[in-house]
Amino acid sequence: MAKLTPEISQNIALLKQQLLDIVDEATAAELTLFERFGETSETMTPLNDLRDIAEQASTRFSQFANIQGSFGLMGKNVHFCYKLGKRCVRHGNLFMG
Repeated sequence: MAKLTPEISQNIALLKQQLLDIVDEATAAELTLFERFGETSETMTPLNDLRDIAEQASTRFSQFANIQGSFGLMGKNVHFCYKLGKRCVRHGNLFMG
């Protein structure tokens, strides 16, 4: 089975962490905006934009996890989800949130 170089593996790990940070920041901002101003005609676009940012970062995270998995770095699939300021990454019995 092909292997990623240590440098590429490290870069992927760093990018995945940055993506988790983006999800956390976007969902925290979305929650703060919603709590302060509610869902109004003025906040609908920014709320949707923040949700889209978090979803795109989540998708990219999953893509990087799949790359790692296809190179044998993970024995199981990685599931990533976000929910208003919370994140979870499940890998076997591992759960962080």
